[in-house]
Amino acid sequence: MNYWIVFLGGGFGALCRFLLNQWPTLNNRGLWTSTLIANIVAALIIGITSGLQTQGKFPISNNTWLFIATGFCGGLSTFSTFGLEIFQWMQQDKWLLVLGYITMNVVLCTALIALAHGLIQTT
Repeated sequence: MNYWIVFLGGGFGALCRFLLNQWPTLNNRGLWTSTLIANIVAALIIGITSGLQTQGKFPISNNTWLFIATGFCGGLSTFSTFGLEIFQWMQQDKWLLVLGYITMNVVLCTALIALAHGLIQTT
């Protein structure tokens, strides 16, 4: 059952991302605008959901978490999960892990994109 919950939430998040990309006033300002908005919205949603879950003031069921955080936010932007993981390690004072994780994600992912792009161009 969990697979379907994540699948539905992810589909809804991906559809919202697609609709953001289709919004003409966002696309005429540059490619990054809709991506930035998706990242901000997903980070805000996962932050609110995580905060509610942590505080216990508004308990969120596992299925709701899977739909909103894993599914919707994951379909909209995986950056929100990245941000949540960093925030959780910051709360635990794991600063070396935070720095290493940010560096690895940015440098490694950018390097792999450049490598893959170069490989495709040479074939």
